[in-house]
Amino acid sequence: MVQRRRIVRHLELACSLDQQREYQCTAPPNVCVPFEIIEQWDDCSPKAARVSDVFSQDEIEAIHEFDEAWNAAVDATPNGFPHLVEVIDLPEWVRMVEKATSAVAVFAKRGVLPGEDEAFQSYS
Repeated sequence: MVQRRRIVRHLELACSLDQQREYQCTAPPNVCVPFEIIEQWDDCSPKAARVSDVFSQDEIEAIHEFDEAWNAAVDATPNGFPHLVEVIDLPEWVRMVEKATSAVAVFAKRGVLPGEDEAFQSYS
């Protein structure tokens, strides 16, 4: 259940440019928010969703679609430590945001599962 919750939380961040901007404004100067967003997804181990019985088939498909868009955003993100304003208008970043939004909607269909003690932001 923890993995599902971590994935949804990350998708919520990835789908919200407002949350991304807030993160950029509150992050220490040495934190590269675009790379944090990228690395946090990598830390979620979405590949494990293929074999986990916690995810519905629709959720697995949404994860894979987001993961494809995430990979394209990774490839398009400039080297170095770009500021968020340098990436949010990239077509690949826009597509990643769109796929994250779609994925959050898929996860919202089942909502919070037993054993997930914290409600997700999108599940109100």
